[in-house]
Amino acid sequence: MWAGQAILVLLLLATLAFVPAHAASVKWNFEAGDYVSAGPAVQDGNVYFSSHDGSVYAVDALTGAQIWSFKSGGPVDSSPVISNGMLYFGSNDGVVYALDSQRGSMLWNFTTRGAIWASSPAVYEGVLYIGSRDNSTYALNAVTGEKIWSFRTGGPVDSSPAVYKGAVYFGSADGNVYALDANTGKHLWNFTTKGPIWVSSPAVSGDIVCIGSTDGFIYGLDPGSGVLKWAFKTGGWVMSSPSVYGSYAYAGSNDFSVYALESSTGRKLWSFETGGEVQGRPLVRPTDFGTVVYVSSNDGKVYALNGANGEKLWETGLGDWLSPPALYHEKNLLVVGSYDHRLYAISTTSCAIGEPLNGSQLLSGEVRMNGTAVSDTGMRSVKVRVKGGEWEAASGTFSWSYALQTSQLQMGVFAVECSAEDARGVSETGPYHLVRYAKVASIEMGRMNVTYGPTAIVGKAIRILVTDVNGSPLDGAVIVVEGGEYVSDETGAIRFAVGKPGPFSTQLTLAGYEPETVSINLEPEVNYFAYVAIAGVAIALFVVIFIFVKKRRRAQAQ
Repeated sequence: MWAGQAILVLLLLATLAFVPAHAASVKWNFEAGDYVSAGPAVQDGNVYFSSHDGSVYAVDALTGAQIWSFKSGGPVDSSPVISNGMLYFGSNDGVVYALDSQRGSMLWNFTTRGAIWASSPAVYEGVLYIGSRDNSTYALNAVTGEKIWSFRTGGPVDSSPAVYKGAVYFGSADGNVYALDANTGKHLWNFTTKGPIWVSSPAVSGDIVCIGSTDGFIYGLDPGSGVLKWAFKTGGWVMSSPSVYGSYAYAGSNDFSVYALESSTGRKLWSFETGGEVQGRPLVRPTDFGTVVYVSSNDGKVYALNGANGEKLWETGLGDWLSPPALYHEKNLLVVGSYDHRLYAISTTSCAIGEPLNGSQLLSGEVRMNGTAVSDTGMRSVKVRVKGGEWEAASGTFSWSYALQTSQLQMGVFAVECSAEDARGVSETGPYHLVRYAKVASIEMGRMNVTYGPTAIVGKAIRILVTDVNGSPLDGAVIVVEGGEYVSDETGAIRFAVGKPGPFSTQLTLAGYEPETVSINLEPEVNYFAYVAIAGVAIALFVVIFIFVKKRRRAQAQ
Protein backbone atom coordinates (compact mmCIF):
# COMPACT_ATOMS: atom_id res chain seq x y z
CA MET A 1 0.00 0.00 0.00
CA TRP A 2 2.77 2.43 0.96
CA ALA A 3 4.60 1.67 -2.28
CA GLY A 4 1.49 2.67 -4.23
CA GLN A 5 1.19 5.91 -2.29
CA ALA A 6 4.86 6.66 -2.85
CA ILE A 7 4.43 6.15 -6.60
CA LEU A 8 1.46 8.50 -6.52
CA VAL A 9 3.52 11.08 -4.65
CA LEU A 10 6.31 10.84 -7.23
CA LEU A 11 3.80 11.40 -10.02
CA LEU A 12 2.44 14.45 -8.20
CA LEU A 13 5.92 15.85 -7.67
CA ALA A 14 6.69 15.45 -11.36
CA THR A 15 3.92 17.98 -12.10
CA LEU A 16 5.22 20.64 -9.69
CA ALA A 17 7.13 23.60 -11.08
CA PHE A 18 10.45 24.29 -9.39
CA VAL A 19 10.40 27.62 -7.54
CA PRO A 20 13.88 29.19 -7.59
CA ALA A 21 15.18 31.08 -4.59
CA HIS A 22 16.36 34.64 -5.20
CA ALA A 23 18.42 36.91 -2.99
CA ALA A 24 15.61 39.41 -3.47
CA SER A 25 12.45 37.80 -4.76
CA VAL A 26 10.15 38.89 -7.58
CA LYS A 27 6.64 39.40 -6.18
CA TRP A 28 4.75 40.17 -9.37
CA ASN A 29 5.20 41.27 -12.95
CA PHE A 30 2.93 43.13 -15.33
CA GLU A 31 3.18 42.68 -19.08
CA ALA A 32 2.88 45.72 -21.35
CA GLY A 33 2.66 45.70 -25.13
CA ASP A 34 6.32 46.57 -25.73
CA TYR A 35 9.53 47.21 -23.85
CA VAL A 36 9.70 49.36 -20.71
CA SER A 37 12.83 51.50 -20.84
CA ALA A 38 11.91 54.50 -18.67
CA GLY A 39 12.01 54.42 -14.90
CA PRO A 40 8.63 54.05 -13.15
CA ALA A 41 7.17 56.35 -10.50
CA VAL A 42 5.63 55.25 -7.18
CA GLN A 43 2.98 57.35 -5.46
CA ASP A 44 0.30 56.57 -2.86
CA GLY A 45 0.50 52.79 -3.27
CA ASN A 46 0.40 52.89 -7.08
CA VAL A 47 3.10 52.41 -9.70
CA TYR A 48 2.99 54.53 -12.85
CA PHE A 49 5.11 53.60 -15.85
CA SER A 50 5.37 54.08 -19.59
CA SER A 51 6.00 51.64 -22.41
CA HIS A 52 7.24 51.76 -25.98
CA ASP A 53 3.75 50.48 -26.89
CA GLY A 54 2.64 54.12 -26.56
CA SER A 55 0.82 53.73 -23.25
CA VAL A 56 1.19 54.88 -19.68
CA TYR A 57 -0.08 52.44 -17.06
CA ALA A 58 -1.14 52.69 -13.43
CA VAL A 59 -0.97 49.44 -11.41
CA ASP A 60 -1.37 48.51 -7.76
CA ALA A 61 2.08 48.48 -6.14
CA LEU A 62 1.35 45.41 -3.98
CA THR A 63 -0.32 43.18 -6.55
CA GLY A 64 0.51 44.55 -10.02
CA ALA A 65 -3.20 44.70 -10.88
CA GLN A 66 -3.96 47.30 -13.56
CA ILE A 67 -5.88 50.39 -12.45
CA TRP A 68 -5.91 52.27 -15.75
CA SER A 69 -3.97 52.86 -18.94
CA PHE A 70 -3.74 55.79 -21.35
CA LYS A 71 -2.69 55.53 -25.00
CA SER A 72 -0.64 58.35 -26.55
CA GLY A 73 0.08 58.88 -30.23
CA GLY A 74 3.56 57.35 -30.21
CA PRO A 75 6.03 55.20 -28.25
CA VAL A 76 6.70 56.47 -24.73
CA ASP A 77 10.25 56.34 -23.35
CA SER A 78 9.79 59.24 -20.94
CA SER A 79 9.31 58.57 -17.22
CA PRO A 80 6.03 59.82 -15.75
CA VAL A 81 6.10 62.41 -12.98
CA ILE A 82 3.32 62.87 -10.39
CA SER A 83 2.57 66.26 -8.84
CA ASN A 84 -0.58 67.55 -7.13
CA GLY A 85 -2.75 64.72 -8.42
CA MET A 86 -1.57 65.15 -12.00
CA LEU A 87 0.63 62.83 -14.05
CA TYR A 88 2.95 64.27 -16.72
CA PHE A 89 4.96 62.58 -19.48
CA GLY A 90 6.28 63.14 -22.98
CA SER A 91 5.74 60.93 -26.03
CA ASN A 92 7.56 60.28 -29.29
CA ASP A 93 4.54 61.85 -31.01
CA GLY A 94 6.05 65.14 -29.79
CA VAL A 95 3.30 65.80 -27.26
CA VAL A 96 3.50 66.58 -23.55
CA TYR A 97 0.51 65.03 -21.74
CA ALA A 98 -1.08 65.84 -18.39
CA LEU A 99 -3.46 63.23 -16.93
CA ASP A 100 -5.55 62.83 -13.81
CA SER A 101 -3.35 60.42 -11.84
CA GLN A 102 -6.34 58.64 -10.25
CA ARG A 103 -8.42 58.08 -13.38
CA GLY A 104 -5.96 58.30 -16.27
CA SER A 105 -8.11 60.86 -18.12
CA MET A 106 -6.35 63.58 -20.11
CA LEU A 107 -6.43 67.11 -18.66
CA TRP A 108 -4.34 68.88 -21.31
CA ASN A 109 -1.63 68.36 -23.91
CA PHE A 110 1.02 70.51 -25.55
CA THR A 111 2.66 69.78 -28.90
CA THR A 112 6.36 70.43 -29.50
CA ARG A 113 8.04 70.44 -32.92
CA GLY A 114 9.88 67.13 -32.42
CA ALA A 115 9.69 63.75 -30.72
CA ILE A 116 10.06 63.60 -26.95
CA TRP A 117 12.25 60.56 -26.40
CA ALA A 118 14.00 60.08 -23.07
CA SER A 119 13.49 63.52 -21.53
CA SER A 120 11.23 63.27 -18.50
CA PRO A 121 9.38 66.21 -16.96
CA ALA A 122 10.48 68.15 -13.92
CA VAL A 123 7.74 70.03 -12.04
CA TYR A 124 8.70 72.88 -9.75
CA GLU A 125 6.46 75.60 -8.27
CA GLY A 126 3.69 75.09 -10.77
CA VAL A 127 5.94 74.94 -13.86
CA LEU A 128 6.74 71.86 -15.95
CA TYR A 129 10.12 71.64 -17.71
CA ILE A 130 10.87 69.10 -20.45
CA GLY A 131 13.20 68.64 -23.43
CA SER A 132 12.34 67.72 -27.03
CA ARG A 133 14.15 66.40 -30.10
CA ASP A 134 13.28 69.70 -31.80
CA ASN A 135 16.45 70.88 -29.99
CA SER A 136 14.47 72.85 -27.38
CA THR A 137 13.65 72.81 -23.71
CA TYR A 138 10.17 74.01 -22.72
CA ALA A 139 8.63 75.57 -19.63
CA LEU A 140 4.85 75.02 -19.42
CA ASN A 141 2.20 75.98 -16.92
CA ALA A 142 1.70 72.70 -15.04
CA VAL A 143 -2.04 73.34 -14.51
CA THR A 144 -3.07 74.56 -17.97
CA GLY A 145 -0.26 73.42 -20.31
CA GLU A 146 0.24 76.98 -21.56
CA LYS A 147 3.75 77.68 -22.85
CA ILE A 148 5.76 80.06 -20.66
CA TRP A 149 9.05 79.98 -22.58
CA SER A 150 11.30 77.76 -24.69
CA PHE A 151 15.04 77.71 -25.24
CA ARG A 152 16.68 76.33 -28.38
CA THR A 153 19.99 74.47 -28.30
CA GLY A 154 22.16 73.08 -31.09
CA GLY A 155 20.92 69.49 -30.80
CA PRO A 156 18.13 67.21 -29.56
CA VAL A 157 17.39 67.46 -25.84
CA ASP A 158 16.97 63.92 -24.48
CA SER A 159 18.29 64.90 -21.06
CA SER A 160 15.76 65.45 -18.28
CA PRO A 161 15.85 68.91 -16.66
CA ALA A 162 16.74 69.47 -13.01
CA VAL A 163 15.58 72.57 -11.15
CA TYR A 164 17.59 74.00 -8.28
CA LYS A 165 17.52 77.43 -6.62
CA GLY A 166 15.84 79.27 -9.46
CA ALA A 167 17.80 77.65 -12.28
CA VAL A 168 17.02 74.77 -14.63
CA TYR A 169 19.89 72.52 -15.75
CA PHE A 170 19.97 70.01 -18.64
CA GLY A 171 22.22 68.51 -21.28
CA SER A 172 21.93 68.57 -25.08
CA ALA A 173 23.18 66.42 -27.95
CA ASP A 174 25.18 69.48 -29.03
CA GLY A 175 27.55 68.48 -26.20
CA ASN A 176 26.64 71.32 -23.84
CA VAL A 177 25.34 71.46 -20.31
CA TYR A 178 23.00 74.45 -19.97
CA ALA A 179 21.80 76.51 -17.03
CA LEU A 180 18.79 78.77 -17.60
CA ASP A 181 16.77 81.09 -15.40
CA ALA A 182 13.82 78.91 -14.39
CA ASN A 183 11.33 81.81 -14.58
CA THR A 184 12.37 83.44 -17.86
CA GLY A 185 14.45 80.87 -19.76
CA LYS A 186 17.33 83.34 -19.93
CA HIS A 187 20.70 81.74 -20.64
CA LEU A 188 22.91 81.79 -17.55
CA TRP A 189 25.83 79.65 -18.71
CA ASN A 190 26.80 76.58 -20.68
CA PHE A 191 29.67 74.14 -20.41
CA THR A 192 30.90 72.22 -23.46
CA THR A 193 31.86 68.56 -23.17
CA LYS A 194 33.71 66.57 -25.84
CA GLY A 195 30.71 64.54 -26.99
CA PRO A 196 26.92 64.59 -27.30
CA ILE A 197 24.95 64.29 -24.10
CA TRP A 198 22.41 61.52 -24.69
CA VAL A 199 19.93 60.72 -21.92
CA SER A 200 22.28 61.60 -19.03
CA SER A 201 20.52 64.13 -16.83
CA PRO A 202 22.06 66.41 -14.22
CA ALA A 203 21.99 65.84 -10.49
CA VAL A 204 22.27 69.08 -8.53
CA SER A 205 23.12 69.14 -4.85
CA GLY A 206 24.76 71.84 -2.77
CA ASP A 207 27.63 73.24 -4.77
CA ILE A 208 27.84 70.64 -7.54
CA VAL A 209 26.10 69.86 -10.85
CA CYS A 210 26.96 66.33 -11.89
CA ILE A 211 26.31 64.96 -15.40
CA GLY A 212 27.74 62.44 -17.88
CA SER A 213 28.63 62.62 -21.56
CA THR A 214 29.34 60.25 -24.44
CA ASP A 215 32.95 61.42 -24.26
CA GLY A 216 33.21 58.97 -21.33
CA PHE A 217 33.52 61.60 -18.59
CA ILE A 218 31.46 62.29 -15.50
CA TYR A 219 31.61 66.03 -14.85
CA GLY A 220 31.32 68.09 -11.69
CA LEU A 221 30.39 71.74 -12.40
CA ASP A 222 29.78 74.82 -10.29
CA PRO A 223 26.00 75.45 -10.27
CA GLY A 224 26.35 79.23 -10.31
CA SER A 225 29.01 79.70 -12.99
CA GLY A 226 29.33 76.40 -14.88
CA VAL A 227 33.06 76.34 -14.10
CA LEU A 228 34.55 72.85 -14.24
CA LYS A 229 35.40 71.54 -10.78
CA TRP A 230 36.45 68.05 -11.83
CA ALA A 231 36.08 65.42 -14.53
CA PHE A 232 36.37 61.66 -14.10
CA LYS A 233 37.14 59.44 -17.09
CA THR A 234 35.34 56.11 -17.42
CA GLY A 235 35.90 53.42 -20.03
CA GLY A 236 32.74 54.07 -22.08
CA TRP A 237 29.93 56.45 -22.88
CA VAL A 238 28.15 57.83 -19.82
CA MET A 239 24.43 57.69 -20.56
CA SER A 240 23.60 57.13 -16.91
CA SER A 241 22.27 60.04 -14.91
CA PRO A 242 24.28 60.56 -11.72
CA SER A 243 22.87 60.58 -8.20
CA VAL A 244 24.44 62.79 -5.53
CA TYR A 245 23.96 61.94 -1.87
CA GLY A 246 26.04 63.55 0.85
CA SER A 247 29.69 63.45 -0.17
CA TYR A 248 29.08 60.72 -2.78
CA ALA A 249 28.26 60.97 -6.48
CA TYR A 250 27.14 57.70 -8.08
CA ALA A 251 26.94 57.08 -11.85
CA GLY A 252 27.08 54.21 -14.30
CA SER A 253 28.96 53.82 -17.57
CA ASN A 254 28.78 51.79 -20.76
CA ASP A 255 32.05 50.18 -19.59
CA PHE A 256 29.74 47.93 -17.46
CA SER A 257 30.66 49.63 -14.18
CA VAL A 258 29.02 51.86 -11.61
CA TYR A 259 31.27 54.41 -9.91
CA ALA A 260 31.20 56.17 -6.56
CA LEU A 261 33.09 59.45 -6.61
CA GLU A 262 33.78 62.07 -3.99
CA SER A 263 31.27 64.73 -5.03
CA SER A 264 33.54 67.67 -4.20
CA THR A 265 36.69 66.42 -5.99
CA GLY A 266 35.67 63.64 -8.40
CA ARG A 267 38.10 61.27 -6.67
CA LYS A 268 37.17 57.64 -7.22
CA LEU A 269 36.03 55.97 -4.01
CA TRP A 270 35.02 52.61 -5.47
CA SER A 271 33.65 50.94 -8.57
CA PHE A 272 31.60 47.81 -9.16
CA GLU A 273 31.57 45.90 -12.44
CA THR A 274 28.35 44.37 -13.74
CA GLY A 275 27.87 42.18 -16.80
CA GLY A 276 26.46 44.92 -19.06
CA GLU A 277 26.15 48.64 -19.71
CA VAL A 278 24.88 50.67 -16.77
CA GLN A 279 22.71 53.36 -18.38
CA GLY A 280 20.11 54.10 -15.69
CA ARG A 281 20.39 56.44 -12.74
CA PRO A 282 21.56 54.66 -9.55
CA LEU A 283 18.90 54.79 -6.84
CA VAL A 284 20.19 55.77 -3.40
CA ARG A 285 18.38 54.53 -0.28
CA PRO A 286 19.48 55.79 3.15
CA THR A 287 18.74 53.33 5.97
CA ASP A 288 19.52 53.05 9.67
CA PHE A 289 22.19 50.51 8.68
CA GLY A 290 23.92 52.58 5.98
CA THR A 291 23.28 53.65 2.41
CA VAL A 292 22.13 51.15 -0.22
CA VAL A 293 22.58 51.87 -3.93
CA TYR A 294 20.35 50.01 -6.40
CA VAL A 295 21.70 49.64 -9.91
CA SER A 296 20.05 48.11 -12.98
CA SER A 297 22.32 46.81 -15.72
CA ASN A 298 21.89 45.73 -19.32
CA ASP A 299 23.03 42.27 -18.21
CA GLY A 300 19.44 41.87 -17.02
CA LYS A 301 20.27 42.09 -13.31
CA VAL A 302 19.41 44.43 -10.46
CA TYR A 303 22.22 44.92 -7.94
CA ALA A 304 22.05 46.19 -4.37
CA LEU A 305 25.39 47.67 -3.30
CA ASN A 306 26.76 49.05 -0.07
CA GLY A 307 26.89 52.78 -0.77
CA ALA A 308 30.02 53.26 1.34
CA ASN A 309 32.30 50.61 -0.20
CA GLY A 310 30.53 49.09 -3.22
CA GLU A 311 30.20 45.64 -1.68
CA LYS A 312 27.44 43.62 -3.35
CA LEU A 313 24.58 42.92 -0.96
CA TRP A 314 22.50 40.90 -3.44
CA GLU A 315 21.60 40.60 -7.09
CA THR A 316 18.48 39.41 -8.89
CA GLY A 317 18.42 38.40 -12.55
CA LEU A 318 15.44 39.34 -14.71
CA GLY A 319 16.91 38.38 -18.07
CA ASP A 320 16.91 41.50 -20.29
CA TRP A 321 17.88 45.17 -20.44
CA LEU A 322 16.39 47.05 -17.52
CA SER A 323 15.06 50.52 -16.77
CA PRO A 324 16.23 52.59 -13.81
CA PRO A 325 14.51 51.33 -10.62
CA ALA A 326 12.03 53.07 -8.34
CA LEU A 327 11.35 52.26 -4.69
CA TYR A 328 8.15 51.77 -2.70
CA HIS A 329 9.95 52.39 0.59
CA GLU A 330 7.05 51.65 2.93
CA LYS A 331 6.70 48.09 1.61
CA ASN A 332 10.33 47.39 0.62
CA LEU A 333 9.42 46.92 -3.04
CA LEU A 334 11.80 47.82 -5.84
CA VAL A 335 10.07 48.34 -9.20
CA VAL A 336 11.94 48.07 -12.51
CA GLY A 337 10.97 47.82 -16.18
CA SER A 338 12.48 45.49 -18.75
CA TYR A 339 12.95 45.12 -22.48
CA ASP A 340 11.03 41.83 -22.17
CA HIS A 341 7.89 44.09 -22.02
CA ARG A 342 7.39 43.58 -18.29
CA LEU A 343 7.41 45.65 -15.13
CA TYR A 344 8.78 43.74 -12.12
CA ALA A 345 8.32 44.28 -8.39
CA ILE A 346 11.20 42.94 -6.29
CA SER A 347 11.01 42.63 -2.52
CA THR A 348 14.17 43.92 -0.85
CA THR A 349 13.14 42.02 2.28
CA SER A 350 12.66 38.34 1.51
CA CYS A 351 13.66 34.86 2.53
CA ALA A 352 14.36 31.60 0.69
CA ILE A 353 14.21 27.96 1.72
CA GLY A 354 17.42 26.17 0.82
CA GLU A 355 17.15 22.68 2.33
CA PRO A 356 15.54 20.26 1.91
CA LEU A 357 15.31 20.94 -1.80
CA ASN A 358 11.98 21.59 -3.44
CA GLY A 359 10.39 18.25 -4.36
CA SER A 360 12.21 16.24 -1.65
CA GLN A 361 10.65 13.14 -0.11
CA LEU A 362 10.50 13.28 3.69
CA LEU A 363 9.99 10.56 6.28
CA SER A 364 7.89 10.92 9.39
CA GLY A 365 9.65 12.76 12.24
CA GLU A 366 11.67 15.96 12.62
CA VAL A 367 13.28 17.47 9.53
CA ARG A 368 15.74 20.31 9.84
CA MET A 369 15.03 23.11 7.33
CA ASN A 370 17.68 25.72 6.46
CA GLY A 371 17.42 28.94 4.50
CA THR A 372 18.67 32.46 3.96
CA ALA A 373 17.08 35.90 4.10
CA VAL A 374 17.92 39.39 2.92
CA SER A 375 16.82 42.84 4.03
CA ASP A 376 18.35 46.19 3.20
CA THR A 377 16.67 47.73 6.25
CA GLY A 378 17.84 45.22 8.86
CA MET A 379 16.24 41.94 9.87
CA ARG A 380 13.93 41.28 12.81
CA SER A 381 12.68 37.74 12.19
CA VAL A 382 11.93 34.90 9.79
CA LYS A 383 8.74 32.87 10.03
CA VAL A 384 7.65 29.56 8.49
CA ARG A 385 4.22 28.10 7.88
CA VAL A 386 3.15 24.64 6.75
CA LYS A 387 0.12 23.96 4.55
CA GLY A 388 -1.10 27.55 4.90
CA GLY A 389 -1.33 27.28 8.70
CA GLU A 390 -0.08 29.61 11.42
CA TRP A 391 3.26 31.36 11.05
CA GLU A 392 5.94 30.04 13.44
CA ALA A 393 9.28 31.63 14.26
CA ALA A 394 12.46 30.21 12.78
CA SER A 395 15.84 30.33 14.52
CA GLY A 396 18.17 33.02 13.14
CA THR A 397 17.60 35.76 10.59
CA PHE A 398 19.92 36.18 7.60
CA SER A 399 20.79 32.50 7.97
CA TRP A 400 17.98 30.57 9.62
CA SER A 401 16.76 27.09 10.50
CA TYR A 402 13.44 25.52 11.41
CA ALA A 403 12.47 22.15 12.88
CA LEU A 404 9.75 20.81 10.59
CA GLN A 405 7.59 18.19 12.33
CA THR A 406 6.10 15.80 9.76
CA SER A 407 4.67 13.26 12.23
CA GLN A 408 1.19 14.82 12.25
CA LEU A 409 1.05 15.30 8.49
CA GLN A 410 -0.73 12.91 6.16
CA MET A 411 1.11 11.07 3.42
CA GLY A 412 1.38 13.10 0.23
CA VAL A 413 2.45 16.50 -1.05
CA PHE A 414 2.38 19.58 1.19
CA ALA A 415 3.63 23.20 0.90
CA VAL A 416 5.97 25.14 3.17
CA GLU A 417 6.47 28.91 2.98
CA CYS A 418 8.79 31.40 4.66
CA SER A 419 8.43 35.14 5.29
CA ALA A 420 10.92 37.77 6.47
CA GLU A 421 10.31 40.85 8.62
CA ASP A 422 12.68 43.83 8.55
CA ALA A 423 13.99 45.75 11.56
CA ARG A 424 11.15 48.29 11.24
CA GLY A 425 8.58 45.51 11.61
CA VAL A 426 7.58 45.60 7.93
CA SER A 427 6.74 42.08 6.77
CA GLU A 428 7.67 40.75 3.38
CA THR A 429 5.03 41.19 0.71
CA GLY A 430 3.52 37.98 -0.62
CA PRO A 431 3.55 35.72 -2.49
CA TYR A 432 6.20 34.08 -0.35
CA HIS A 433 8.93 31.65 -1.29
CA LEU A 434 7.19 28.28 -1.40
CA VAL A 435 8.50 24.73 -1.70
CA ARG A 436 6.60 21.47 -1.88
CA TYR A 437 7.63 18.27 -0.15
CA ALA A 438 6.14 14.79 -0.09
CA LYS A 439 5.73 12.79 3.08
CA VAL A 440 6.39 9.11 2.29
CA ALA A 441 6.70 5.89 4.27
CA SER A 442 10.04 5.08 2.68
CA ILE A 443 12.39 6.81 0.29
CA GLU A 444 12.37 5.29 -3.16
CA MET A 445 15.47 5.73 -5.27
CA GLY A 446 15.15 6.80 -8.89
CA ARG A 447 16.87 5.10 -11.84
CA MET A 448 19.34 6.77 -14.16
CA ASN A 449 19.78 5.96 -17.81
CA VAL A 450 23.46 6.27 -18.77
CA THR A 451 24.45 6.34 -22.44
CA TYR A 452 28.05 5.97 -23.66
CA GLY A 453 30.18 4.00 -26.10
CA PRO A 454 31.71 0.66 -24.98
CA THR A 455 35.19 1.66 -26.18
CA ALA A 456 37.20 4.86 -26.15
CA ILE A 457 40.69 6.10 -26.95
CA VAL A 458 43.22 6.80 -24.21
CA GLY A 459 43.58 10.55 -23.60
CA LYS A 460 40.61 11.50 -25.77
CA ALA A 461 37.37 13.07 -24.49
CA ILE A 462 34.69 10.61 -23.42
CA ARG A 463 31.07 11.82 -23.35
CA ILE A 464 28.46 10.25 -21.11
CA LEU A 465 24.80 11.30 -21.23
CA VAL A 466 22.73 10.96 -18.04
CA THR A 467 18.91 11.07 -18.09
CA ASP A 468 16.04 9.87 -15.97
CA VAL A 469 13.71 7.07 -17.04
CA ASN A 470 11.63 9.58 -18.99
CA GLY A 471 14.63 10.80 -20.97
CA SER A 472 14.97 14.16 -19.18
CA PRO A 473 18.60 15.24 -18.62
CA LEU A 474 19.97 15.01 -15.08
CA ASP A 475 22.51 17.56 -13.93
CA GLY A 476 24.69 17.10 -10.86
CA ALA A 477 25.53 13.42 -11.45
CA VAL A 478 29.12 12.74 -10.29
CA ILE A 479 31.78 10.38 -11.65
CA VAL A 480 35.30 10.00 -10.24
CA VAL A 481 38.03 9.33 -12.80
CA GLU A 482 41.69 8.91 -11.80
CA GLY A 483 41.16 11.04 -8.70
CA GLY A 484 39.28 13.79 -10.55
CA GLU A 485 35.57 14.52 -10.02
CA TYR A 486 33.37 15.27 -13.05
CA VAL A 487 29.76 16.51 -12.87
CA SER A 488 26.97 16.38 -15.47
CA ASP A 489 25.79 19.75 -16.81
CA GLU A 490 22.24 20.94 -17.48
CA THR A 491 22.12 18.83 -20.65
CA GLY A 492 23.03 15.71 -18.64
CA ALA A 493 26.45 15.46 -20.31
CA ILE A 494 29.73 14.57 -18.59
CA ARG A 495 33.04 14.87 -20.44
CA PHE A 496 36.32 13.41 -19.20
CA ALA A 497 39.40 11.55 -20.39
CA VAL A 498 41.29 8.47 -19.11
CA GLY A 499 45.05 8.26 -19.39
CA LYS A 500 45.64 4.49 -19.15
CA PRO A 501 44.69 1.75 -21.62
CA GLY A 502 42.67 -1.31 -20.66
CA PRO A 503 39.32 -1.95 -18.96
CA PHE A 504 38.01 1.03 -16.97
CA SER A 505 35.14 0.89 -14.47
CA THR A 506 33.68 3.43 -12.01
CA GLN A 507 30.38 4.44 -10.47
CA LEU A 508 28.08 7.32 -11.40
CA THR A 509 26.19 8.76 -8.43
CA LEU A 510 23.40 11.30 -7.92
CA ALA A 511 21.41 12.02 -4.77
CA GLY A 512 18.02 10.30 -4.90
CA TYR A 513 19.10 7.84 -7.59
CA GLU A 514 20.62 4.39 -7.53
CA PRO A 515 24.32 4.35 -8.48
CA GLU A 516 25.15 3.16 -12.00
CA THR A 517 28.35 1.38 -13.04
CA VAL A 518 30.20 2.78 -16.06
CA SER A 519 32.52 0.31 -17.83
CA ILE A 520 34.58 1.31 -20.86
CA ASN A 521 37.47 -0.42 -22.63
CA LEU A 522 40.29 2.07 -23.26
CA GLU A 523 42.33 1.44 -26.37
CA PRO A 524 45.66 3.07 -27.22
CA GLU A 525 45.51 5.74 -29.87
CA VAL A 526 46.39 4.52 -33.32
CA ASN A 527 49.22 6.59 -34.74
CA TYR A 528 48.17 6.70 -38.35
CA PHE A 529 50.86 9.23 -39.13
CA ALA A 530 53.53 6.78 -38.03
CA TYR A 531 52.01 4.05 -40.20
CA VAL A 532 51.88 6.40 -43.17
CA ALA A 533 55.47 7.43 -42.53
CA ILE A 534 56.65 3.81 -42.37
CA ALA A 535 54.71 2.97 -45.50
CA GLY A 536 56.26 5.98 -47.22
CA VAL A 537 59.75 4.91 -46.23
CA ALA A 538 59.07 1.37 -47.44
CA ILE A 539 57.79 2.62 -50.78
CA ALA A 540 60.75 4.93 -51.17
CA LEU A 541 63.14 2.08 -50.33
CA PHE A 542 61.39 -0.16 -52.82
CA VAL A 543 61.71 2.52 -55.52
CA VAL A 544 65.42 2.98 -54.74
CA ILE A 545 66.05 -0.79 -54.91
CA PHE A 546 64.00 -1.07 -58.08
CA ILE A 547 65.97 1.70 -59.77
CA PHE A 548 69.28 0.23 -58.55
CA VAL A 549 68.42 -3.26 -59.88
CA LYS A 550 67.24 -1.83 -63.20
CA LYS A 551 70.43 0.17 -63.68
CA ARG A 552 72.52 -2.89 -62.73
CA ARG A 553 70.80 -5.04 -65.35
CA ARG A 554 71.35 -2.40 -68.04
CA ALA A 555 75.02 -2.26 -67.14
CA GLN A 556 75.33 -6.05 -67.37
CA ALA A 557 73.54 -6.06 -70.73
CA GLN A 558 76.11 -3.65 -72.13
